[in-house]
Amino acid sequence: MQKIRIIFAIIGIVILVGLYFAVSPPIQQQGKGGLEEFELEIKNRKLTLSPPIIKLVQGDEVTFRIRADEGGEFHIHTYDEEIGVELGKISTIRFNATLVGRYDIEWHLPKQPGQEEGEHIVIGAIEVSPIG
Repeated sequence: MQKIRIIFAIIGIVILVGLYFAVSPPIQQQGKGGLEEFELEIKNRKLTLSPPIIKLVQGDEVTFRIRADEGGEFHIHTYDEEIGVELGKISTIRFNATLVGRYDIEWHLPKQPGQEEGEHIVIGAIEVSPIG
């Protein structure tokens, strides 16, 4: 009689554990994205990608290597990542794609005499999708 109770208790535990894993939502781990590297070129104040949208997944570790046909500053909105780019040189920017959404990429031109700041031109966007 004792053996039957133990067998039923074990069966009951196995069923409960199975039900728990069957109905519980999947665990989403942050920072489990991939390594993403992009060679970007800015010509005539435009990103040469077509379309100029870079798709990422939350948690991706991102590297942009940027070259431009004029000096300026490469800026990713909301992430507030920016780097100066000199004519004829490659500038590298690295960041972790932690924020889900679509964020503009701007090209900031040097300020001209009489301006408080240089022109800001939207040249593209990053789109970060949630994990899973």
